[in-house]
Amino acid sequence: SLRISLMALLQTILSDESFSQTLSPQQCELSSASSTFFAQFTTDVLLSLVLPNLVWKAGGMASALRKLAAATLFSLLSHYHNKKDTALLLHPETITHLIPILHSNLEDTESTTRELSCVCLTMVLEQVSTETFKSIMETNTRVIDTLYPRLLELLDDSHNPVRIAACQALEVFLTLAHSTGSSSYNLGLSSLENITSSLLIQLDDPDREIQEHAFQVLVVLLELQRNSNDIDNHDKKHGVVEMMNRKINDSLTSHRDGSLCRLLLDKVKSCHE
Repeated sequence: SLRISLMALLQTILSDESFSQTLSPQQCELSSASSTFFAQFTTDVLLSLVLPNLVWKAGGMASALRKLAAATLFSLLSHYHNKKDTALLLHPETITHLIPILHSNLEDTESTTRELSCVCLTMVLEQVSTETFKSIMETNTRVIDTLYPRLLELLDDSHNPVRIAACQALEVFLTLAHSTGSSSYNLGLSSLENITSSLLIQLDDPDREIQEHAFQVLVVLLELQRNSNDIDNHDKKHGVVEMMNRKINDSLTSHRDGSLCRLLLDKVKSCHE
């Protein structure tokens, strides 16, 4: 009970905009030393207070604490999302700790915890450099190998906010995996086929918002192939585009509304140009 109260207090403080304005490098003209202090402060909060409470434990009290810890992490990250100095927040070592724990919370029984974990995972992945991602692949191969299948499972979650968060995380993950430019880390054709098939199913969902988010991920996947200039992966690029073309055409005949499929086919044509 005390730990829940303390975590709730921390979450409230971090959610307060005045806290961000007081410590944020974007809001104040801080010196290099101050920025370093702020980055270290963030790391200390994450490692000593938030992360231990995100680790799964049995019981209703532990479940409530995980939900609060996920909300606290979201509050901390959201102030600096998509801002220039975001890289100051998380050290690579902190990221390597965060990804496996957030991955495990994607299976939480609480839908809010699943959603927050997915959103936080997206924010963290957006901060990961190619080199850091390769390092994580080498030290946590199982986590990365099972991450995209878990995100695909969340596309069928019973709560739409979780499904939308999974689409956003998948989009960032695909971009990051592609950026490695190495077959050792990049996703293979069979993996991309599974992803494409799952997303095309969501493209026929009754909820328009789910359709649009699934469509956006498919667009990103096509754009990654179109913008790929790696001569060594030319055959793979051709194979991925042809696979997507076939899958989209199959879906066009079965979907209730084929408008999004037709838009995707237009983008497939641009990949051949």
